[in-house]
Amino acid sequence: AAAAKLLLGRIHLAAGNAAAAAAIARRLIDSNGPVAALGLAGDAALQQGDLAGAEAVFVRYQGRQPQSRAPLLGLALVHQRRGNPASASAYAVRCLTMTGDAPIHLLRDLRDFFALTGDRNHLAATNEQLRARFAGEMAAMAAETGGGVEERRREGGTQRGRDAGTQ
Repeated sequence: AAAAKLLLGRIHLAAGNAAAAAAIARRLIDSNGPVAALGLAGDAALQQGDLAGAEAVFVRYQGRQPQSRAPLLGLALVHQRRGNPASASAYAVRCLTMTGDAPIHLLRDLRDFFALTGDRNHLAATNEQLRARFAGEMAAMAAETGGGVEERRREGGTQRGRDAGTQ
C-alpha cells in the first residue's frame, strides 16, 4: 500500500500538483512509512520553491539512508537553485561516483543536471554509465527470452513477418 501511495505522489508531482504530493509524503512519514517518502517530500518542497524545507528533508533522508543517491541529487538541486554551483556540483559528483549501480532514472536526472550546469566531463561519464546499463539490460533481456528481438531480426524476422512475405 505504501508503494502505491509513493507512486501516486510521484504522479501528482509529474502533473505539477506538489501540494497533493506533499500531503501524501507527510502522511507516509507520520505513519513511519518508507524512507523514500522523505524523497517525495523533498521533491515536493523543491517544486513548491521551498528550498529550506527541501534541504531539511534531504538532509534527514541522507541521515536515515546514507547509502542512497536520491538525497544527494536532491541536495544538488537545492544548491543549484540557490545559485551555489560548487556545492551543487559536489553533491552531484558524490551521487555519480558512489559504488554500485545507480537506478536508470537517477542517472537520467544526473545527466540532465550536468547538461544544465555545463559540466561536460561528468555529463560524459553519466552518459557512459547509461550506455553500459542499457547494453547490460538488453543483454539480460535477450538471455531471458532466448535470444530476443535482435537475434530474430538477424534470422529473417518473426514467424508472422516471414508468413506475410509468402502471401
